[in-house]
Amino acid sequence: MSGVKRQREEEEDEEDDESFPCPSCGEQVDDSAGGSCGACGILYCDECLLAQCDVCKEKICEKCLAYPGCKACEDEITLCTECVEDHVQTCSRKSRARRSVTTEETAIQQYQDQIQQLTSSIASQQAQLKEAEENLKLAKKRKTDSESLLKKA
Repeated sequence: MSGVKRQREEEEDEEDDESFPCPSCGEQVDDSAGGSCGACGILYCDECLLAQCDVCKEKICEKCLAYPGCKACEDEITLCTECVEDHVQTCSRKSRARRSVTTEETAIQQYQDQIQQLTSSIASQQAQLKEAEENLKLAKKRKTDSESLLKKA
């Protein structure tokens, strides 16, 4: 092997063994001790790859952690910025929540209709009660008048 070729191979080996500064914490990290973020591809130390995306299963850095994630799932799922949009569009909890909202809106409308009917019924019954009270009063007056005539006769 020529001296120039050997020198190039040694330089390449040195480049492969080089460490890099973690862009998040600044610590020097060996290539073997770090990893790249599954979303942005930047090399970080293992400690700065904070979480694992529950969809793509890649380790992700803090910058690529989707926040807020899926509102329907709340904090139960960790998503990277690459996966969050697709998840939000297809989230089964969101669909369930929409169905639940629709069901409750229907129930609210039914109760409002029932209240309106009962209120109308109460108003009608109050009018009937008032009329019955007036008829009772008139009947008592007629009875009293009839009793007076009976005593005079």
